[in-house]
Amino acid sequence: MQKGHQMPKIEEYGQTLFVVLHLLELDADETIQLGEVGIFVGPNDVLSIRNRSQINFLNVRERCEQEPHLLVHGADSA
Repeated sequence: MQKGHQMPKIEEYGQTLFVVLHLLELDADETIQLGEVGIFVGPNDVLSIRNRSQINFLNVRERCEQEPHLLVHGADSA
């Protein structure tokens, strides 16, 4: 993900999933920009890496902090 430009995909590495998604975003000039996000999902953690994207996942973190009882089901339950 250092340089980006990966095809959308889902790969499994043991108990960890690696997902690459392409994102379409409107910039300030109403021009469509292509972004990319890579997400690693493990049994107890989620790590996202953005490339050429302004979209963030702060709302997911806030929900996890507000509803910690959901986390007992693992990282994929949020």
